[in-house]
Amino acid sequence: MFSKFFLYLTGINHLKSAIMSKIFLFVGAIILFGTTSCEGETTRTWSVQNNSSITINVTATTYSGNSTSNSIPANESQVIIMEKIDGGTDAEGIPNEEFSSFLITNATGAQTTKSFQNVENWTSTIEQTKKTPSTFEHQYVFTVSDADF
Repeated sequence: MFSKFFLYLTGINHLKSAIMSKIFLFVGAIILFGTTSCEGETTRTWSVQNNSSITINVTATTYSGNSTSNSIPANESQVIIMEKIDGGTDAEGIPNEEFSSFLITNATGAQTTKSFQNVENWTSTIEQTKKTPSTFEHQYVFTVSDADF
């Protein structure tokens, strides 16, 4: 009689152990999936800062064919384009390689002498805004002043 009771208890403990193992495996799989499936994202913005004394007009076309035209008052800044890409990265991009054309004129019609193709004319900042999933913001700013016309 005692041996049957012992076998019964052993079977219950084995069943509990099997159930607990499956629960831990399931929870582990959820945690693994949750941390690996969220790849994050990178937001990249290109802006023009107008430090001149008059309004400027910015006309830009990207290599993907998107065009934009912005009028930016004196001493203001505006985003020209913004894009979100899958995957968080802190790798600095090359700000000028996004545009096939980039024209800045002021209210008098003068065209800027400052080249958008010169990487040194862009100010770049990269900020990680979230650790998990990895999320980054890249900002590229092209600044013009009266001396650039």
